[in-house]
Amino acid sequence: MLDDSGDDHEDPFELEEGPPPEEELGPDLPSVDGPDVPSVDAEYEDVPSDLLWWFWILVILANACVLAFSLGIMFVAFRGNWNFGGRLILAGGLIAVLAWRVYTRYDQREE
Repeated sequence: MLDDSGDDHEDPFELEEGPPPEEELGPDLPSVDGPDVPSVDAEYEDVPSDLLWWFWILVILANACVLAFSLGIMFVAFRGNWNFGGRLILAGGLIAVLAWRVYTRYDQREE
């Protein structure tokens, strides 16, 4: 029934030889020579210490504002706890005002 000679029959599972699939996906991309982009090597020593201090204060205040405000919204929305959630929302708003005052104070100091 089955002929094992193998010379006259093709193997139905034999894969065809050809280029790798990555080369068949699209056209060749041209190479482009563009301007050289200078690298920036900034270290903490390059930044004035007072600017660095003001920056980190504003980062901490902004993170505290987002945390308090979002937790307050979640307490109100998911738990219905208007007492604690409202206080957190109010605290987030007050921290946002404080952060704005710190920023404007630094901005006015520079002028």
